Amino acid sequence: MAALPFGQFSLVDLRGENSGAVIIAPELILLRRTGSGAIHDLSYLVVWSEPRTAALMRELQALAGSERQVVDGSTPELRQVLASIEPKATAVFRSGGNCSRIFRRRQLKAALQAVDAPRQSQRAS
Repeated sequence: MAALPFGQFSLVDLRGENSGAVIIAPELILLRRTGSGAIHDLSYLVVWSEPRTAALMRELQALAGSERQVVDGSTPELRQVLASIEPKATAVFRSGGNCSRIFRRRQLKAALQAVDAPRQSQRAS
């Protein structure tokens, strides 16, 4: 079973506040706005051609292996996808990894739900 790379990003608005979390994997884009429990599938924002999917996979692997955090012109496909979600936000790379091709939607949804879990448990204390 082949593993696919994925990346987890934060969207930082003009005030410097986190406005949402995004997970991108080949043929899958999930968004969770800050303060909302709903996860939105935004995979329709991209025409998933074979060259674009391959470029996105290369960029995700490159980001995971580098020390860069802000998504810039060195990752044009990722930058374009993240800008289409929120044009005025700065996208910050948080983490990356691999997920299974078959169960990627379930695995990445669970990872996105866990993004705010530590903050919510701190509020409850």
